[in-house]
Amino acid sequence: MNPSTAAEQLYSAGRKASEQGHWIAAEPLLQRAVALAPEHGSALHLLGKLRQQQGNHAEALQLQERSCRVDPALGWNWFSAGELLAQQQRWADAQTCFEQALARLPGEVWIADHWQQVQMRLLLGGGGAARWVRPPGLSLLD
Repeated sequence: MNPSTAAEQLYSAGRKASEQGHWIAAEPLLQRAVALAPEHGSALHLLGKLRQQQGNHAEALQLQERSCRVDPALGWNWFSAGELLAQQQRWADAQTCFEQALARLPGEVWIADHWQQVQMRLLLGGGGAARWVRPPGLSLLD
């Protein structure tokens, strides 16, 4: 079996385990998937979510950022990176990530709530100037 196929199978098994709340079982599967396919954006994203649940926010952010680089179309990786950056009060970086998530997941309008919270932090002096615009992809009627 080629490494790409094996990585996809490991990722699928890891995703299924994580969806069932079995993060301990998911961890080695996701680690092996990333070892076989270092640019598997979805596996990196889920491994980042696992690290976040374990309280390892620095590694979680590194994994999400790596996922965003290798699979920028995913969307959920951008959202997770935005959450982690907001926890670190890196408001401008979080804003950018939420904008990227909104652009890739336009049907998930609740992401705009996170974007707006970050906007408020920036406007209240949370580091850097806010770009006072509507969240990307949302019309005035939304």
